[in-house]
Amino acid sequence: MVTDRHRQIAKWLRETYPHIEHLYVIWHVAKGFSKRLLAASNERECQVLRPWIKSVSNHMYWCAVSTPSGQGAQIVAKWESVVSHVQNIHTGHGDLFPSCIHGRLEGRESHKKWLEPSSKAAVKLETLVCNKTL
Repeated sequence: MVTDRHRQIAKWLRETYPHIEHLYVIWHVAKGFSKRLLAASNERECQVLRPWIKSVSNHMYWCAVSTPSGQGAQIVAKWESVVSHVQNIHTGHGDLFPSCIHGRLEGRESHKKWLEPSSKAAVKLETLVCNKTL
């Protein structure tokens, strides 16, 4: 069953129909994540996140639609790879998704400022991306 992110509905489904797989509409998840990323980009030393908001949101959609149903671990691996990607690290993401599959970046994507590894912005992004409750 696919619903929005309403906590009471999720609890009711979990308790009443434990055998039904409950999924969320990706639009709701992406919208909420984008809001949190925008708020983070307003913090000191995190302004460099702002140009990445749309790309990270698009990456979330891509993770969901490019992965076969039932491959939750692979979706998570793809999703978490965005933390490395925005730091200009395109390989070594892990076993399930070892490297980015894009070609040479062109257009506005090639002109964005990469996040510095271990910077406040990179750490903040990783915290948001790896949050299990997105």
